[in-house]
Amino acid sequence: MKSTPHGPEPRRSSTADHGGTENLKLEGLRNARVRVALNRLADALEGLGDFRMRISQPFVEEPPTLVVTAWGEGLAALTEEIRARVAEDGKLRYVWSWDEDVAGNGDVGLAAESVARVLNPRM
Repeated sequence: MKSTPHGPEPRRSSTADHGGTENLKLEGLRNARVRVALNRLADALEGLGDFRMRISQPFVEEPPTLVVTAWGEGLAALTEEIRARVAEDGKLRYVWSWDEDVAGNGDVGLAAESVARVLNPRM
């Protein structure tokens, strides 16, 4: 095994090794579930103010994020990236960019209200 200044070089393997194909399928399913949850959050935010939103997933192997920007006259155009994660109880939780759960314990309506308050404190 080759070595690098930071330790042993990671082993390169095909996706067939160690269930790689199966892991990719599971990751794809998880990302699809997260994408649906983020779209629901975007839908809930539409009724709470003037926000610009888009789903971002720069790398296929990483989970998507919802990029939300407050928009409108007198607003500072604050932007936040919201993620979703599957908690130990199997429920989805929305997560701030600083890795703290968004209020609402996974409830999309409460999470949307929390995101809206952060991006538009005048609400």
